[in-house]
Amino acid sequence: MKRMLAIGGLHVLACLFFLHFAWPDQANLLTPDSMAYDRLAVNLIANQVFSLEHGPPFIPYTFRTPVYPLFLVGLYVVFGHNPVVPVLVQILFNLCTLQILFATGRLLLGQPQAYWGCVVLAVSGVFVLQTRYILTESLSAFLLAPVVYALAWISRSGEGDTLFGLRRLGLIAVIGALLGVLTLCRPGSFYLAILLAPVVVVQGGRAVLGRRVQAVAVAGLCFVLVLSPWLARNYYYFQSVRIDSLHGFNLYYTTVATMRALDGDLSLKESMAAMQERAVAAVQEWDARLEAEHGAGAVWVAVSHGDVIKAVLVHALATP
Repeated sequence: MKRMLAIGGLHVLACLFFLHFAWPDQANLLTPDSMAYDRLAVNLIANQVFSLEHGPPFIPYTFRTPVYPLFLVGLYVVFGHNPVVPVLVQILFNLCTLQILFATGRLLLGQPQAYWGCVVLAVSGVFVLQTRYILTESLSAFLLAPVVYALAWISRSGEGDTLFGLRRLGLIAVIGALLGVLTLCRPGSFYLAILLAPVVVVQGGRAVLGRRVQAVAVAGLCFVLVLSPWLARNYYYFQSVRIDSLHGFNLYYTTVATMRALDGDLSLKESMAAMQERAVAAVQEWDARLEAEHGAGAVWVAVSHGDVIKAVLVHALATP
């Protein structure tokens, strides 16, 4: 316990150290994405609409999903419109995430490894720096952590064991619901839910295949139930069942593409396609060059912006 308190204190100090650079100008806490989340929350409170408009007519908005704006709504209603409050609450979320990570690491790897994992995360640049902004990273990590712990616990527990009073099937339902909430916080998490399904099914072999399929079905049902109000809302306004307006492009929506669309006379979709085409062409060129020099079995590493890597992977996996 003392070690975890020390690790938590280290993380708080790191967060506050970088937070003080934004003080006292609270506008430094707001990136362009942050301002969109903030505007959505303000409109929900003042006008009961999910829109970015500053006045009527309030055009329905679906580029962002609702969980993080609703999180801001709760804080603004209680504490007033103060951007510092979400940042401080996000630090608390991070402390909870560290504690859950420790429990997961201790369950799977042992206590010493769990402590070191928490130390690394506590001082991680992304984990610390993103917390100072009104962005979804801290909340999404906090939502993902119990999912990972629950899956780890299920893999190590017996059929009759319970966690917080829940048996395995009840816990699977909670996992599905949490993945639904996580997807409505960060839409890219939809792919995580899809990838987890076959992993859960194949665990344990044929002897428990039926129970695994049942568990995935229950989790999938809860996942869809959580998403359904938002999907129904989008169908009502846009005649399309989609999570957000980037549905189909989540894997390779990039800042690079956005900036090129703003700089040139291009739509965002055209700019994303051009970015992907350039990235794939570069990878293919290097692959051909290295194969010619070192043979067909040559292995090499491409280092680039994460979103560019995603675009290449989408092409390699033939994902539309």
